[in-house]
Amino acid sequence: MGTIEVHDIKAVIDQDSFSEKSRFVFEESKFIPDENIKKDIDLSGELSELRDFNRSKWIKILIGDYSLEDILIGYEQKELNYLWKGEFSSFNKDVYRLPTKDIKKNQLKILYDYSYGKLSFSTESLFSEEKRYFAGSDNSPLNSYFVRHKKTFLSGNFYTPVIRGWNLNGFIDLEEKEVKKEWVPLNLGTYDNNAISISGQKEFDLWKNIFANLELTFNMDNIKFKGMERDADGFSINTTFNISNPDFSVISRLYIVKKGINEKDAFSVEYIKYLNEDNTFGIVAGREYKDHTFNDLYFSNNIILSNNILDVRGEEHDKFELYYGFNIDGWESKLTLGVSSISDLLYFYDINSNDRKVYPAYMKDIDRTKIMFESSKDIDEVSSLTLRFDSNNDENIVPYVPENRFKANYSYEYSQNTLFDLGVEFIGQYYNMIGGGLKNDSRIILDLDLKNTIKDNTTLLLSINNILDDENKLKPGFSEIGRNIELGIEHIF
Repeated sequence: MGTIEVHDIKAVIDQDSFSEKSRFVFEESKFIPDENIKKDIDLSGELSELRDFNRSKWIKILIGDYSLEDILIGYEQKELNYLWKGEFSSFNKDVYRLPTKDIKKNQLKILYDYSYGKLSFSTESLFSEEKRYFAGSDNSPLNSYFVRHKKTFLSGNFYTPVIRGWNLNGFIDLEEKEVKKEWVPLNLGTYDNNAISISGQKEFDLWKNIFANLELTFNMDNIKFKGMERDADGFSINTTFNISNPDFSVISRLYIVKKGINEKDAFSVEYIKYLNEDNTFGIVAGREYKDHTFNDLYFSNNIILSNNILDVRGEEHDKFELYYGFNIDGWESKLTLGVSSISDLLYFYDINSNDRKVYPAYMKDIDRTKIMFESSKDIDEVSSLTLRFDSNNDENIVPYVPENRFKANYSYEYSQNTLFDLGVEFIGQYYNMIGGGLKNDSRIILDLDLKNTIKDNTTLLLSINNILDDENKLKPGFSEIGRNIELGIEHIF
């Protein structure tokens, strides 16, 4: 084994607040190689200790203002060699100050995990149907759009040393979305996406402290929209080489992806120096590539509609970063400085007074500088505090992306039965139109969560969101909900 490093770029579209943000995710674990480590160890004995014979049922109910109704029912069974778990949830809540502009969702999840000796198999199934309104004008609610989304997702994972240590997994994804306007019978767009993916991963010990991970993926992707059809079949090769010793690590990554007519590649190198007292210093340079997903676009998997042509595109990031991880008086902290050039940055724009999410578009060659600081500390045995600050300065104006964002979270265990969680977030100013437009004011969001266990298996829940009742508007005339309260109970049978 060796040092495992995970670097990724995530673009998150928050469906409730319509905020868009990109961030770098870094996970690090230092492990000094041990030549005596034996692979393909039989873990059935350890699993038997973890998986006691146990069955449990639970129900969770939340109610609140803005028509909140949230019900979750679940069942779990653990046996010696297997685990299976099922959950059904039903959710309904207004997401804007306008009445009836809500989100409704029903979802069923099933998980099955089986282990016997050196054989491991797991599968997960998801069936969901969702109807969600986009932001509508406060003065013209009938101009609001909504999307109806049906999804069936089946995935599986299989591992056994018999196939020479390869870990195999895959999924089947069947999705359908239709975008409609309120009180208009015609569909504005119906999107079908049927995708199948099969991949395999394996780790190789090349020589002494040099390790390699190889992942091969094959995709079959069929996309339909308004009578048009396109196959985006393809493959990807992802290799990671790791040179590790007690003083430093060097990680290089090569990624090649081909989907449809497009082929992209990415390459990065990272140097990590382990300093005294578990401090670290690192340099990352290279190019990273990110595929867009179905949820990014509200349309279909890895596509956009551009000039009536279905297109498969992603984002490329040329970047250079420096980071320093350190510990001062119990504060586990990390400071990151970076510059990057992003091609084909996905964003959403206002073509008229309707929701920006209906119309995806790309911006070319965005130069970005960033500063990120993260820190956390266990103040004492019953409380902890986490802090995060992000600052992104783009050469071009990207709508709905604030330059500065700060978030703090404080957790306090008042007693064995009572837990408080207080979160505060500062969101800086941002533009709400292409090329500038109006600049939204900065805002502060304050949230409070409380859990109180009144019996061994029964917990009372209280959440107060947006305590300061911030009246945020995506832009003038498009209001989000303000302060809202949720009350609930959770019981395990």
